[in-house]
Amino acid sequence: SFEITPELVRLVVHNSPFADGYGSSTHPVCMPIIGMLNSVCSIAMGYEMTAREIQCAAMGAECCIFEAKRGGANRA
Repeated sequence: SFEITPELVRLVVHNSPFADGYGSSTHPVCMPIIGMLNSVCSIAMGYEMTAREIQCAAMGAECCIFEAKRGGANRA
């Protein structure tokens, strides 16, 4: 599922193949989804969006949650 506003795109992924394939982790592991979300959101919105994984099933969460924000707001 997902939510979209002009400043934020939030994506919820159940049964991520990246989390399932990686196994247990102390850090988020679904980098391919982050890359795809960066590109798709930036193209669809018409301006740079930067994504990050805020919850990961590989870390024991029920699902993976990603947020893409306008500009570089999510960069660590």
